[in-house]
Amino acid sequence: MPAFSPWRLKSRLESFTLLGCEAEPRERNEEPASSRRSGDGPEDCLRRLLLVRGVRAGGLGGVRRMPSRRGFNRQPQKRGRMMTIERLTTEAMLVEENWAAAWASLREAPVSPPTLVEETPNYLRIITPGVADSLLNIIMRYTAQRPVTRDDVEEAIAPFRRAHVPMQWWLMRGSEPAGLREQLALLGMESWGGAAAMTLRFDGWHPPTLALAKGVTLGLAQGDEDRRAALNIICAVFYAPLQPMNRWTIDNPRFTMYLARLGGRPVAALAIFTHQRIAGVYHVATLASARRRGIAGALLTRALKDAQAAGCAYATLTATPEAKHLYEQVGFTTCGVMEQWSPGYRLAFSLVQGREPTLSENPYWEG
Repeated sequence: MPAFSPWRLKSRLESFTLLGCEAEPRERNEEPASSRRSGDGPEDCLRRLLLVRGVRAGGLGGVRRMPSRRGFNRQPQKRGRMMTIERLTTEAMLVEENWAAAWASLREAPVSPPTLVEETPNYLRIITPGVADSLLNIIMRYTAQRPVTRDDVEEAIAPFRRAHVPMQWWLMRGSEPAGLREQLALLGMESWGGAAAMTLRFDGWHPPTLALAKGVTLGLAQGDEDRRAALNIICAVFYAPLQPMNRWTIDNPRFTMYLARLGGRPVAALAIFTHQRIAGVYHVATLASARRRGIAGALLTRALKDAQAAGCAYATLTATPEAKHLYEQVGFTTCGVMEQWSPGYRLAFSLVQGREPTLSENPYWEG
């Protein structure tokens, strides 16, 4: 059994809370925008997502509905507000779905031990037996038709207990089933706060003109040297371990990497994950010595222009408060909050070690 360190676990969780939030290969196979079929526009992307999630055009289905209001159809302003709420909800689902697809893509990395993906009617569970790192273990997209109980949560995390690995639990605030947050807290999970879920609609989007420092070059990280350089930047900025991050970058064929150089030196990177014409932006990272020069914004804009040209309808990402302004400058708008939960010390210890910590092993003992 590996030695358990609460500080190592804390570092991993804090790092991954930020991945894809700071402040980009292979060829894309998507058909060009000029050859797009009808039914592939932004509205159609939303409609397909709603159908996949069991949501129909007349309501929000599997997500929490807003209460009905008497005389609703006779109040255009209220109807407009409700339509705005529905729009924000469905766009937040785009963010969640892209994250879910990105997590599921970890099974495509040709490394050992393999990541296992289980999509049940109620949740997506990603588990990597033998790797006690939260970067590779999660539950998300949890739904339920009744209030969630302690037994429901225990059933969901049982495979992590058997594999002796820690895990995360992500949810989109406002669409989670009744009782989930309360049961997570009772179990010993702790909320690490939320990241802003943001979307950019490519229809009508024009890339902003951003000031760029002299000597900066932007492009795809195509060769092994460039991809390694991009990975090293991401790991350095987010304090993330190389081996788990390989599956989120260079070992995963679904991610397209971008790299920026300043005076020939690699200084910034990000990754794009495309799923059903939605371009997810991940791991935006700039070395401290190269910040405040417009490099991250320029690299992001380059990647978004490529995604738009490839026929994507939306781009999605999650952002920390510090980076939100950068993304707003490029054209992203906030549509929700992705909340990340992680095990507290006692639960993390019991997951990894298979038992409760003794008094001497628990630095948070309260008497």
